[in-house]
Amino acid sequence: MYIATIANKGLEDINREEIESLGAKFDKQYDFINIFKVKDLDSIVKIALKTQTSKRVLWVKFFSEPNIDSIIREANQIDYSEIINKKFAVRAHKYDIDIDIMDLYNRLGDVIRRKTNNKVDLTNPDVIFRGYILKDIAIFGYDLIGEQPLDKRYYRVYYHPAGLAPTIANSLIRLTKWNGQSLLDPLCGSGTIPIEAALYLREIPPLYRQYDKTFAYQLNPDIIDEIEQSIKWDRKAKILCFDKFVKHMRGAELNCIHARVKDIVKVSKINLEDVDFKLGEKAIDYIITNPPYGIKAADREESEKVHEYLFYQAEYILKDNGVLALLSPHKEWVLKYAEKYNFTLKHEREIYHNKLKVFFFQFLKG
Repeated sequence: MYIATIANKGLEDINREEIESLGAKFDKQYDFINIFKVKDLDSIVKIALKTQTSKRVLWVKFFSEPNIDSIIREANQIDYSEIINKKFAVRAHKYDIDIDIMDLYNRLGDVIRRKTNNKVDLTNPDVIFRGYILKDIAIFGYDLIGEQPLDKRYYRVYYHPAGLAPTIANSLIRLTKWNGQSLLDPLCGSGTIPIEAALYLREIPPLYRQYDKTFAYQLNPDIIDEIEQSIKWDRKAKILCFDKFVKHMRGAELNCIHARVKDIVKVSKINLEDVDFKLGEKAIDYIITNPPYGIKAADREESEKVHEYLFYQAEYILKDNGVLALLSPHKEWVLKYAEKYNFTLKHEREIYHNKLKVFFFQFLKG
């Protein structure tokens, strides 16, 4: 049995480490898609409902060459007994390949209808048969999550206009090797990074108490008790979420409540310029943040000031050998101010935030 996890581009290795820690065996990687072998259906369901770094999880039913005839040929060989008497829809995503998606929908839908007698429901299906068609391979299977991907977290009742995808935030926390030390996001917006840190620390599933919205739940609802018993509610940490705007602070508080981490994430209205007065010298182990990018020309000067002030504050409030990790499309600014304030670069990589290429940097103080 195989599953496919859809990772954020540039963070596929972090996704792979997480899924392996949940009991799967890595098999192959195709671009942003990781393929794993799993031992049984219970393992498939557990991984789908617990993963924090995957955007989607598919129970793979077949691989094929990336053309319609090959896809239909493979689809005709599949046993669809798991979805008998369920309304279904077909979804497919193509990347760097020319293929008639509507023709594929019609032909693949006909195959599933003929083999199951199921009805198509494009609005509210019980199960989605989803595929990813890349240049060298097509991967199709049951979408274990549903219409809404896992990077659209249930707790996000307040959205920051430039909010970071939660799956990226969670992956970056893992990448820094943070594991419960004091953590600050001084530009927290809607609170995504601090909230994801709390979810990671306590092993809270992204779909906590929302499991019944997924096809994975339909496959084995009895496994929910085991999943919830594995949550580490007693784990504590000093996780701080600062923002200068009252609107964002209130929104972050609401998100913390819905994520059930209000007891561990402290949200405060504090300007970046005042962080040193609030916390004092050598007070924090980790700073993980996503400063404003200043993509518009009118915002660039202010954005660069924020980048510099971030390093200025980090140099004062971080403990010796403390970690500063950030995302930015402005590599030249980051490296300039890291050198000015005596930070040592430990890790750098490119990732994609939506379609925007940005750089992840991890520095040590001193």
